[in-house]
Amino acid sequence: MNLGYHSIAEMAYQMGLSGLLKFRKTWKYLEEHEFEKAAVEMLDSKWYRQMHEADMRDGKDSVNRAERLSAMMALVKS
Repeated sequence: MNLGYHSIAEMAYQMGLSGLLKFRKTWKYLEEHEFEKAAVEMLDSKWYRQMHEADMRDGKDSVNRAERLSAMMALVKS
């Protein structure tokens, strides 16, 4: 599976399709094959900030997952 598809699939699993569709700038960059910009937008999101807040509160490591998914997206070549 392509790294970009894997990132999107894992995000859809985490937040559902309706949540994933709210990433308007990310989708715009994906359509334009601007994968590094899409990766940046993934981290500039409510999803990422909420994961960080939950990690601080619960001592979990979800932020690393978000950063890993973003890094995978940045590696995609068109």
